Amino acid sequence: MSCLLKALPVVVSVVEFTLGMFGNGFIVLTNGIAWIRTRKLSLIDMILTGLAVSQVCFLCVTMSAVPFHITHESMFHSKSLVVSFDILWTGSNYLCLACNTCLSVFYFFRIASFSSPAFLWVRWRIRSLLRVIVLAAVISYFVFLIFVERLGNNLTQGLAQMEKNTTFSVTENISNFIIHHILFNVTLVFFFLVSLVSLLLLILSLWRHSGRMEGLGLRPGDLSTKAHVKALKTMISFLALFIVHCVAEVMIVACSLFDSAVTSSFARVLIFFNPSVHPFLLILWNSRLKQALLCVVKMLRGEITTRFYRQS
Repeated sequence: MSCLLKALPVVVSVVEFTLGMFGNGFIVLTNGIAWIRTRKLSLIDMILTGLAVSQVCFLCVTMSAVPFHITHESMFHSKSLVVSFDILWTGSNYLCLACNTCLSVFYFFRIASFSSPAFLWVRWRIRSLLRVIVLAAVISYFVFLIFVERLGNNLTQGLAQMEKNTTFSVTENISNFIIHHILFNVTLVFFFLVSLVSLLLLILSLWRHSGRMEGLGLRPGDLSTKAHVKALKTMISFLALFIVHCVAEVMIVACSLFDSAVTSSFARVLIFFNPSVHPFLLILWNSRLKQALLCVVKMLRGEITTRFYRQS
């Protein structure tokens, strides 16, 4: 692989990291200013702020591992680095997914229309439901902390034995992969399924609403339909980006077991994709955040124009 091909994934990763920090930081800053002015935040703003903060943490933790990939030094031969990185990376990962799940559940209960008593009962207690989702992530994280040191020992020992190129060491590393990235990602799969069910039920709500509108002889392009479509875009984007994130995670772990420069470079680009693209989609589909971003762009454009004329 040429030097250009080696440097290109690093450059792309840095660009993604910069965009992600800007997008998530903009959401936090905008909602922070709104909270200072009004001393209150709506539920959706609190969810978006928590999601942006968690994605900033995830970007920073993931970026901290890039120097090891650039210098081709394996951080996984040091038990302390393995444990520290796993604690920070898993914590930010759990928090990101919990906030994304809260966002999907919030959109579903706010926009969907069902006459079921259970649905109406939960809708009035949406804050309690969101607290349960966050609490589930916290409990899962504490369970992870109990076993993280043992996993660190198994992983470092397995990778040390793998250098001998024995069949047993490879088998042991695959076993460590299964334990570390499947057993402790059951919570992530659960949150993904909750978001997927919310998406499917919202689609069902939109289908029933469109049927009622057609039965009444009305056009389907009303406010409720537009709200359904807008929420569906947000939820579908999250699920699509989450799948990309899972693929990148599997590729990174596979690279630690079976050395592949091409796969490692591609995985480093993908792992930054979700937290870098998602905030801009959230800004695009949130009217208040979109308006704030347009104001910033106009101010910057005016400042650049003013300086240009002054210099000329």
